[in-house]
Amino acid sequence: MKVFFSLVILIFFASCSSVTDGEPIELEPNLKNPTLNNDNSSDSKEDSTITESPEDPFIQWIKIPKSAIVKGQSTFEVDEFKISKTEVTQGLYQLIMDTLPKMDKKGDSIPVANVTWFDAVLFCNALSKEMNLDTAYIYTSLSNAKLLDLKIDYEVPAIRLPTEFEWELAYRGGTSTTYYWDREEASKYAYYGRTEGPVKVCSYLENPYGLCDMGGNVAEWVNDWYGSLPSKSTSNYRGPESGTSRCVRGGGWPDKAVSMAAGERDKKDPLYQSEKQGFRIVYNP
Repeated sequence: MKVFFSLVILIFFASCSSVTDGEPIELEPNLKNPTLNNDNSSDSKEDSTITESPEDPFIQWIKIPKSAIVKGQSTFEVDEFKISKTEVTQGLYQLIMDTLPKMDKKGDSIPVANVTWFDAVLFCNALSKEMNLDTAYIYTSLSNAKLLDLKIDYEVPAIRLPTEFEWELAYRGGTSTTYYWDREEASKYAYYGRTEGPVKVCSYLENPYGLCDMGGNVAEWVNDWYGSLPSKSTSNYRGPESGTSRCVRGGGWPDKAVSMAAGERDKKDPLYQSEKQGFRIVYNP
Protein backbone atom coordinates (compact mmCIF):
# COMPACT_ATOMS: atom_id res chain seq x y z
CA MET A 1 0.00 0.00 0.00
CA LYS A 2 2.77 2.47 0.93
CA VAL A 3 4.66 1.78 -2.31
CA PHE A 4 1.52 2.48 -4.32
CA PHE A 5 0.94 5.67 -2.32
CA SER A 6 4.47 6.91 -3.06
CA LEU A 7 4.16 6.26 -6.78
CA VAL A 8 0.83 8.05 -7.06
CA ILE A 9 2.07 11.09 -5.15
CA LEU A 10 5.24 11.34 -7.23
CA ILE A 11 3.26 11.27 -10.47
CA PHE A 12 1.00 14.07 -9.31
CA PHE A 13 3.82 16.21 -7.91
CA ALA A 14 5.54 16.09 -11.28
CA SER A 15 2.58 17.99 -12.76
CA CYS A 16 2.12 20.54 -9.96
CA SER A 17 4.05 23.37 -11.61
CA SER A 18 1.20 24.25 -13.98
CA VAL A 19 -1.41 24.69 -11.25
CA THR A 20 -2.78 28.19 -10.79
CA ASP A 21 -2.93 29.99 -7.43
CA GLY A 22 -5.51 28.54 -5.09
CA GLU A 23 -6.34 25.56 -7.31
CA PRO A 24 -6.61 22.25 -5.46
CA ILE A 25 -4.11 19.56 -6.43
CA GLU A 26 -5.42 16.04 -5.94
CA LEU A 27 -2.46 13.80 -5.16
CA GLU A 28 -4.46 10.76 -4.16
CA PRO A 29 -8.15 11.21 -3.47
CA ASN A 30 -8.84 7.63 -2.43
CA LEU A 31 -6.01 5.30 -1.54
CA LYS A 32 -8.23 2.24 -1.30
CA ASN A 33 -9.89 2.91 -4.65
CA PRO A 34 -7.81 5.24 -6.83
CA THR A 35 -10.52 5.44 -9.49
CA LEU A 36 -13.00 7.13 -7.13
CA ASN A 37 -13.39 10.83 -7.88
CA ASN A 38 -13.03 13.13 -4.85
CA ASP A 39 -15.58 15.81 -5.76
CA ASN A 40 -15.47 18.86 -3.51
CA SER A 41 -17.11 21.12 -6.06
CA SER A 42 -19.92 23.54 -5.21
CA ASP A 43 -22.46 21.05 -6.53
CA SER A 44 -21.77 18.87 -3.48
CA LYS A 45 -22.70 21.61 -1.01
CA GLU A 46 -26.08 22.33 0.52
CA ASP A 47 -27.00 25.54 2.35
CA SER A 48 -24.42 25.37 5.12
CA THR A 49 -22.40 22.18 4.77
CA ILE A 50 -20.62 19.96 2.34
CA THR A 51 -22.79 16.89 2.46
CA GLU A 52 -20.14 14.21 2.12
CA SER A 53 -16.41 13.77 2.62
CA PRO A 54 -14.31 10.88 1.30
CA GLU A 55 -14.25 7.91 3.62
CA ASP A 56 -10.65 7.09 2.66
CA PRO A 57 -7.39 8.93 3.34
CA PHE A 58 -6.52 11.67 0.85
CA ILE A 59 -4.34 14.70 0.41
CA GLN A 60 -5.42 17.73 -1.54
CA TRP A 61 -3.10 20.74 -1.73
CA ILE A 62 -4.06 24.38 -2.10
CA LYS A 63 -1.46 26.81 -3.44
CA ILE A 64 -1.25 30.01 -1.40
CA PRO A 65 0.23 32.90 -3.42
CA LYS A 66 2.99 35.12 -2.10
CA SER A 67 1.30 37.71 0.08
CA ALA A 68 1.60 39.61 3.34
CA ILE A 69 0.01 40.16 6.74
CA VAL A 70 -0.14 43.65 8.21
CA LYS A 71 -0.03 43.90 11.99
CA GLY A 72 0.09 47.41 13.39
CA GLN A 73 2.80 49.29 11.52
CA SER A 74 4.59 46.12 10.40
CA THR A 75 4.22 44.07 7.22
CA PHE A 76 5.16 40.40 7.14
CA GLU A 77 5.67 38.94 3.67
CA VAL A 78 5.35 35.19 3.11
CA ASP A 79 6.50 33.36 -0.02
CA GLU A 80 4.22 31.05 -1.97
CA PHE A 81 3.55 27.64 -0.40
CA LYS A 82 1.08 24.76 -0.58
CA ILE A 83 -1.07 23.71 2.36
CA SER A 84 -3.34 20.71 2.81
CA LYS A 85 -6.99 21.41 2.14
CA THR A 86 -7.95 19.57 5.32
CA GLU A 87 -6.57 18.74 8.69
CA VAL A 88 -4.64 15.47 8.64
CA THR A 89 -7.19 12.68 8.92
CA GLN A 90 -7.08 9.51 10.97
CA GLY A 91 -7.02 7.48 7.77
CA LEU A 92 -3.94 9.23 6.40
CA TYR A 93 -2.16 9.24 9.76
CA GLN A 94 -2.66 5.52 10.22
CA LEU A 95 -1.56 4.77 6.66
CA ILE A 96 1.72 6.61 7.16
CA MET A 97 2.45 5.86 10.83
CA ASP A 98 0.87 2.38 11.13
CA THR A 99 -0.77 3.49 14.37
CA LEU A 100 -3.34 5.88 15.79
CA PRO A 101 -3.46 7.80 19.05
CA LYS A 102 -6.30 6.99 21.42
CA MET A 103 -9.46 8.84 20.39
CA ASP A 104 -13.14 8.52 21.26
CA LYS A 105 -14.34 9.60 17.80
CA LYS A 106 -13.01 7.34 15.08
CA GLY A 107 -13.23 7.39 11.28
CA ASP A 108 -10.94 7.69 8.27
CA SER A 109 -12.24 11.18 7.45
CA ILE A 110 -12.23 12.51 11.01
CA PRO A 111 -9.15 14.59 11.92
CA VAL A 112 -6.46 12.83 13.87
CA ALA A 113 -6.15 14.32 17.37
CA ASN A 114 -4.51 13.67 20.72
CA VAL A 115 -1.11 14.11 19.05
CA THR A 116 1.85 15.99 20.50
CA TRP A 117 3.78 18.53 18.47
CA PHE A 118 6.54 15.94 18.17
CA ASP A 119 4.03 13.37 16.84
CA ALA A 120 3.05 15.86 14.13
CA VAL A 121 6.71 16.43 13.26
CA LEU A 122 7.40 12.69 13.00
CA PHE A 123 4.37 12.33 10.71
CA CYS A 124 5.74 15.10 8.46
CA ASN A 125 9.10 13.37 8.18
CA ALA A 126 7.49 9.98 7.53
CA LEU A 127 5.27 11.41 4.79
CA SER A 128 8.27 13.17 3.22
CA LYS A 129 10.09 9.84 3.07
CA GLU A 130 7.06 8.13 1.50
CA MET A 131 7.18 10.80 -1.21
CA ASN A 132 10.94 10.39 -1.73
CA LEU A 133 11.55 13.91 -0.44
CA ASP A 134 14.12 15.25 1.99
CA THR A 135 12.98 15.68 5.59
CA ALA A 136 12.56 19.15 7.07
CA TYR A 137 13.11 18.07 10.68
CA ILE A 138 16.58 16.92 11.74
CA TYR A 139 17.30 15.49 15.19
CA THR A 140 19.79 13.23 16.93
CA SER A 141 17.47 10.96 18.92
CA LEU A 142 14.04 10.40 20.42
CA SER A 143 13.97 10.44 24.22
CA ASN A 144 10.94 10.55 26.52
CA ALA A 145 8.74 11.39 23.51
CA LYS A 146 10.94 14.41 22.66
CA LEU A 147 13.13 14.93 19.60
CA LEU A 148 16.57 15.98 20.81
CA ASP A 149 18.79 18.59 19.10
CA LEU A 150 15.96 19.38 16.72
CA LYS A 151 16.65 21.63 13.75
CA ILE A 152 14.32 22.64 10.91
CA ASP A 153 15.46 23.03 7.31
CA TYR A 154 12.99 25.33 5.56
CA GLU A 155 14.82 25.26 2.23
CA VAL A 156 14.51 21.59 1.27
CA PRO A 157 11.43 20.34 -0.61
CA ALA A 158 9.64 18.57 2.23
CA ILE A 159 6.47 18.22 4.27
CA ARG A 160 6.33 20.20 7.53
CA LEU A 161 3.99 22.12 9.80
CA PRO A 162 3.00 25.62 8.64
CA THR A 163 4.69 28.61 10.21
CA GLU A 164 2.36 30.83 12.20
CA PHE A 165 2.14 33.43 9.42
CA GLU A 166 1.71 30.80 6.70
CA TRP A 167 -1.19 29.41 8.70
CA GLU A 168 -2.76 32.85 9.18
CA LEU A 169 -2.48 33.76 5.49
CA ALA A 170 -4.13 30.45 4.59
CA TYR A 171 -6.86 31.06 7.17
CA ARG A 172 -7.62 34.56 5.93
CA GLY A 173 -7.98 33.46 2.31
CA GLY A 174 -7.31 36.99 1.10
CA THR A 175 -9.69 38.62 3.59
CA SER A 176 -8.81 41.21 6.22
CA THR A 177 -11.76 40.64 8.56
CA THR A 178 -11.73 39.13 12.04
CA TYR A 179 -13.10 35.84 10.67
CA TYR A 180 -12.83 34.63 7.08
CA TRP A 181 -16.61 34.35 6.97
CA ASP A 182 -16.89 38.06 7.97
CA ARG A 183 -20.48 38.64 9.23
CA GLU A 184 -22.02 35.43 7.98
CA GLU A 185 -23.11 32.79 10.49
CA ALA A 186 -20.07 31.12 11.99
CA SER A 187 -21.99 27.84 12.27
CA LYS A 188 -22.03 27.57 8.48
CA TYR A 189 -18.24 27.55 8.35
CA ALA A 190 -16.99 26.07 11.60
CA TYR A 191 -17.68 23.30 14.08
CA TYR A 192 -17.21 24.78 17.56
CA GLY A 193 -18.84 25.06 20.98
CA ARG A 194 -19.66 21.33 21.00
CA THR A 195 -19.28 18.40 23.35
CA GLU A 196 -19.33 15.47 20.93
CA GLY A 197 -15.77 15.54 19.58
CA PRO A 198 -14.52 16.26 16.04
CA VAL A 199 -16.44 15.58 12.84
CA LYS A 200 -15.49 14.63 9.27
CA VAL A 201 -13.29 17.12 7.51
CA CYS A 202 -15.02 19.45 5.05
CA SER A 203 -18.40 19.07 6.75
CA TYR A 204 -18.69 22.89 6.70
CA LEU A 205 -18.17 25.58 4.07
CA GLU A 206 -14.67 26.31 2.81
CA ASN A 207 -12.81 29.58 3.20
CA PRO A 208 -12.12 31.78 0.13
CA TYR A 209 -9.01 29.73 -0.75
CA GLY A 210 -10.98 26.48 -0.66
CA LEU A 211 -9.60 25.29 2.69
CA CYS A 212 -11.76 23.38 5.15
CA ASP A 213 -12.00 23.75 8.93
CA MET A 214 -9.50 26.58 9.32
CA GLY A 215 -11.69 27.52 12.26
CA GLY A 216 -12.98 24.83 14.60
CA ASN A 217 -13.09 21.03 14.39
CA VAL A 218 -9.60 20.50 15.86
CA ALA A 219 -7.17 23.20 16.91
CA GLU A 220 -3.95 23.02 14.89
CA TRP A 221 -0.30 22.84 15.86
CA VAL A 222 1.89 25.22 13.89
CA ASN A 223 5.65 25.15 13.55
CA ASP A 224 6.72 28.19 15.60
CA TRP A 225 7.73 28.58 19.20
CA TYR A 226 5.27 30.88 20.93
CA GLY A 227 6.58 34.37 21.62
CA SER A 228 6.03 38.08 21.07
CA LEU A 229 5.62 38.99 17.42
CA PRO A 230 8.37 41.16 15.91
CA SER A 231 7.82 44.92 15.81
CA LYS A 232 9.66 45.37 12.50
CA SER A 233 8.55 44.27 9.05
CA THR A 234 10.18 41.06 7.87
CA SER A 235 9.87 38.29 5.30
CA ASN A 236 9.11 34.61 6.01
CA TYR A 237 9.12 35.02 9.78
CA ARG A 238 9.54 31.63 11.46
CA GLY A 239 9.08 32.44 15.12
CA PRO A 240 11.58 32.78 17.98
CA GLU A 241 14.76 30.70 18.00
CA SER A 242 13.69 28.93 21.18
CA GLY A 243 10.88 28.72 23.71
CA THR A 244 8.87 26.50 26.01
CA SER A 245 5.53 26.37 24.14
CA ARG A 246 4.54 25.86 20.50
CA CYS A 247 1.86 27.94 18.80
CA VAL A 248 -1.66 26.63 18.30
CA ARG A 249 -4.18 28.21 15.94
CA GLY A 250 -7.79 27.92 14.82
CA GLY A 251 -9.65 26.76 17.91
CA GLY A 252 -11.23 23.35 18.36
CA TRP A 253 -14.64 21.74 18.63
CA PRO A 254 -15.23 22.60 22.34
CA ASP A 255 -14.00 26.22 22.07
CA LYS A 256 -15.88 29.50 21.80
CA ALA A 257 -16.08 31.49 18.57
CA VAL A 258 -13.46 34.02 19.67
CA SER A 259 -10.81 31.27 19.59
CA MET A 260 -11.29 31.03 15.82
CA ALA A 261 -10.46 34.69 15.04
CA ALA A 262 -7.72 35.26 12.46
CA GLY A 263 -5.27 36.78 14.91
CA GLU A 264 -6.10 34.65 17.96
CA ARG A 265 -3.09 32.73 19.29
CA ASP A 266 -2.80 29.89 21.78
CA LYS A 267 0.25 28.10 23.19
CA LYS A 268 0.85 24.60 24.44
CA ASP A 269 3.78 22.54 25.69
CA PRO A 270 4.99 20.47 22.70
CA LEU A 271 4.13 17.32 24.67
CA TYR A 272 0.53 18.45 25.18
CA GLN A 273 -2.15 16.04 23.95
CA SER A 274 -5.88 16.60 23.62
CA GLU A 275 -8.74 15.22 21.57
CA LYS A 276 -9.36 18.78 20.39
CA GLN A 277 -5.79 19.15 19.05
CA GLY A 278 -4.62 18.11 15.58
CA PHE A 279 -2.68 19.63 12.68
CA ARG A 280 -2.44 20.24 8.95
CA ILE A 281 0.65 20.24 6.75
CA VAL A 282 2.43 22.35 4.15
CA TYR A 283 4.68 21.47 1.23
CA ASN A 284 7.44 23.71 -0.07
CA PRO A 285 8.46 22.53 -3.53
